[in-house]
Amino acid sequence: MGGYIVVFIFVVIIITICGILAFIYARKRKAEELSLRQEEWRVRQENAFWGKATVVGSRADVSDRSTQAFIELTLEVMSQDKAPYRCSTTWFVDISAIGLISPGSEVSVKIDCQDPYIVYPNCSWARYINT
Repeated sequence: MGGYIVVFIFVVIIITICGILAFIYARKRKAEELSLRQEEWRVRQENAFWGKATVVGSRADVSDRSTQAFIELTLEVMSQDKAPYRCSTTWFVDISAIGLISPGSEVSVKIDCQDPYIVYPNCSWARYINT
């Protein structure tokens, strides 16, 4: 009877160790995938082309203790090779710059080469949020 208990305990320990190792491996892989996606978005933003946009509408999500806010924007985007078009985007904006994105304001943007409906801010006070 004592031999079965020892074997049982040994099996439980092995299964626990395997579970912990699988969890660590999964977390590491997820972190690597996230890093690769962030790098892909950084390269896409670097390769985007310049344009201008007029703010048609905006909706802010501001926290009381934050110096930045999530802003959902509707933009009318203008580029050199395309007719103006509307798109929606989400940016993380410094609170002090919210007045710069009121309806009717013109902002400098970068337009994604792969998808023209992905519009990045081309300014120091905002950054694109991939939603």
